[in-house]
Amino acid sequence: MELVLQGFNSNNELSVEECVRRAVEGMCPENRLETALEVVGIGLEQEERTQEVVAETWALILREGWWKVRYRSLDEFMANCGISEGAKEAISRRMRTERLKRNFELSIQSRWQGRELKEILGEGLMPTQPGKAFLEAMNVLARQVEEAEEAVELLRAARDDRLKTRQASNDPRLRLGDVKAAIKNADSRPPRRSQITVAGSQFTSSQFTAVGGSQMAASQITEIDESPEPELAVRRGSKRRLVVESESEEESEMRRKNGWTCYCEDERLAWAAGQVLAGFKGKGLIDKMAELEAIDGEMWQRLCYPHVKLLASGLELQTLGLDRDKLVERLEHLQRNADEMDTMTQERGTYEWFRKTGRPAHEDDNLGPFKYPCSAQEEFRLDVKVIWERYGGEGAMEKFYEGGNVVVRGALDWIVKDEEVMGMVDAEFEMYRHHLREQNGVSNYGWCRNMWHSLVQQVIRQDPVLYALNVAARPDLNWRLVSFPYYTKYASPGDSTKFKHIDINVRRYLTRGRGGSTVQTGISMDDESEDGCTIVVPGFHRRIGQWWQEVERRGKVTDGLVQDVKNIYMKEDEERFGRWAAVVCKRGDIRLTLANMIHGSTGPCMRVRRVIHPWLVGINPDNGELDFSEAGSYEDVCSANRKMEAMQTGPTGDRTRFSVGEGRFVGSVQMRGMSALGDALVGAQEWTSKEVLRERDLILGQDSKKAREYVDGVRSKMVEKWKECFKVMVEAEVEEYGENAYFRGVDMLCSMASAHE
Repeated sequence: MELVLQGFNSNNELSVEECVRRAVEGMCPENRLETALEVVGIGLEQEERTQEVVAETWALILREGWWKVRYRSLDEFMANCGISEGAKEAISRRMRTERLKRNFELSIQSRWQGRELKEILGEGLMPTQPGKAFLEAMNVLARQVEEAEEAVELLRAARDDRLKTRQASNDPRLRLGDVKAAIKNADSRPPRRSQITVAGSQFTSSQFTAVGGSQMAASQITEIDESPEPELAVRRGSKRRLVVESESEEESEMRRKNGWTCYCEDERLAWAAGQVLAGFKGKGLIDKMAELEAIDGEMWQRLCYPHVKLLASGLELQTLGLDRDKLVERLEHLQRNADEMDTMTQERGTYEWFRKTGRPAHEDDNLGPFKYPCSAQEEFRLDVKVIWERYGGEGAMEKFYEGGNVVVRGALDWIVKDEEVMGMVDAEFEMYRHHLREQNGVSNYGWCRNMWHSLVQQVIRQDPVLYALNVAARPDLNWRLVSFPYYTKYASPGDSTKFKHIDINVRRYLTRGRGGSTVQTGISMDDESEDGCTIVVPGFHRRIGQWWQEVERRGKVTDGLVQDVKNIYMKEDEERFGRWAAVVCKRGDIRLTLANMIHGSTGPCMRVRRVIHPWLVGINPDNGELDFSEAGSYEDVCSANRKMEAMQTGPTGDRTRFSVGEGRFVGSVQMRGMSALGDALVGAQEWTSKEVLRERDLILGQDSKKAREYVDGVRSKMVEKWKECFKVMVEAEVEEYGENAYFRGVDMLCSMASAHE
């Protein structure tokens, strides 16, 4: 092996073939083959490791947003970095490798009484990261050695021989070479000569297995001393019908159902077919194809139709209406393509050969009565810089990327500068405050914990500009978002409002990227001041990993889904990683902050401060999970929005620390139908809807004029709908609570609601 590598390194002008030929020149055929196989094995191991490096590094670039230092958008990065297609191909190869490894593991498990390989080998022998070549070799050994314990003895002996060899690896765990040595030793073992009697005939165990007898009933098998080998005993019926003396369970079941009699011309072939069928039991398609290797070529022509049909059924192939020749043709085709079963079960020309239960799901399975599948949807692309400048203003994107936080001034002026609308907002806040109580004498700390689905919250959750800014701010640019119901802040002078925390589990974020794309949003309904606002550490998202190392060094690690930092972000941390800074918002401003930013609030409260938190969280298109799976499912969020109920958990998965009550507040009135996009944001429409996607394209597209026209149109509908719903809300609250109703004694507001009839 060293000679081959030296040839590669010393003379780059030679081709690979020439290097190999020179290295093995003069070797005996056995050593020549062994050396060549070793070269291939090392190459496969290096390829597997390279695939892993490419996949993990590429994922890190995308997850952490490292591409942003040079490219304006992810699409631009993918198009111009020069290696995206190669990376995709490497990742695809890695996925195929992992599937193949898993298939080898399942095959080994099926041969050794369903036990997993790591259980059989134990920690002392099992490699830390078994590669494809190692598992393939173990699969070969499992086919050769029936008993797992016997295989372990061979492997341990091969390992011990290696450890005694000078200059060999001293790793006590198994290596590929150990498995190969065990395979050689298994080949050279003397055959076991115990004799078996079957229906009056005698065989050695190896001869018995060769003709398919390993599945015979125990009552027909008797251990005896060695004796001459006889011919196989069979019964013959009329017209040379062959009835096999003992058969597999599958054959017996088919005989009971259909009353067929075997017509095979060769009784030994009939036994072999029975052995293959028995080997199918409990195995997947790939392993069944490996079992089917025992029958090929002219053997198919000598098998009777009942056996052919039974073998086809064992592979979950369609058999209805197919004659013997057609089934044989399909079986032989599958054998020729045994290494491409994934393709066979998906390609249009062959996937219909299989029953649905015998293949992975196919794109045509869901067509039902429809003849044609829909056209493939192109991946949606957006220009982040255009969106930021259109809705956030010049420089907003750069400020957000640098600091992890930005305030978009006047984004919702259409609400706060409309006196009539703002009057409804003020009245609604007061109504919820009127119904708010402290639980068990514990302060609400400036939160209006009963205000989940107010009209103003519903409007803001469905605002198209808020949606566009959230998409542009997310590192993963996920445009499938849904508003996670959350209560409002309504702090009055004297309320205890001071806190400092981070809304993610830092360890999980740093190791798995959990929550790294979530954006927090806060919309102020009052003008704030430096002694009454949110505080953040600018740029902390770029230093969180370094800071966490310091926390670990100090032994102050916490592990909650939301983590309090007031006692772990120390004075020395402020000097090194950044000081707290006030983020002062005015009425109608939108604050956007990355979830991996530590943040908090000043306190105690000095003046009235009302803030709405829409919490637009991402939906994974593959599995429907949200940014934080602990928070609940997408369906949970849709249901809460539809029923106008509270959530038992917060948007980051942390459970609420107070009772949210049961059912909906009677003053919660649904506002739907103002836009398809808005309906999708509160779970009333799916993101696959053509109308939703059309509006997504408008709000996130290149045409700023059309986008603005769309925004103005939606907001106009919102105001009209808002006034209608406000009247309904007032009447419902008065009707439900009577003398305890907030609006019962507010004649002016009741009159205002009636004026919109």
